[in-house]
Parts: sequence; C-alpha cells; structure tokens
Amino acid sequence: MVSYFAPITSVGTEISLEILTPTDLKFGPLAGTKMMCQNMELSNQFNANLARVRSYKIEVLQLFMYDEDGTELLVFKKVD
Repeated sequence: MVSYFAPITSVGTEISLEILTPTDLKFGPLAGTKMMCQNMELSNQFNANLARVRSYKIEVLQLFMYDEDGTELLVFKKVD
C-alpha cells in the first residue's frame, strides 16, 4: 500500500505487483478523500500524473516517474 497526505487531500493506492520490475510499475486505481479546499488544481494534477506512471528511475537521491512514452511526470527528492 502506498499512501500520502497533503494539506487538502489524502490518497491510498496499491502497486500492481504483477508488472513490477526493476524499472516498471503501475499504480492501481486511486481512492481518496477531499477536504475543504478552494483550489484542488494541484492535487488533481498530482493524482492524474500518478495514475499515468509506468516506469521510474532512482538517481542521486531523487525518484523520477515516467509515463508509457518516457515523459517525466513526477520527481521526488529525498530530504532529511
């Protein structure tokens, strides 16, 4: 189970393990709650991009996520 919490929403999803390889992954359907927020644009865009992820790469403490065409969708940086 993968989950995250943002000030305006929380989401939980499962990784589809049947296609998980050292570079490929696919998130299952997203489910979440939306708290009262005036602008959901950023949260909606994040969720849409997460649903499109098909591959990833980890490099220099960063996680890069890509769609099926190799277009970069999301980048996460490890922070302490």
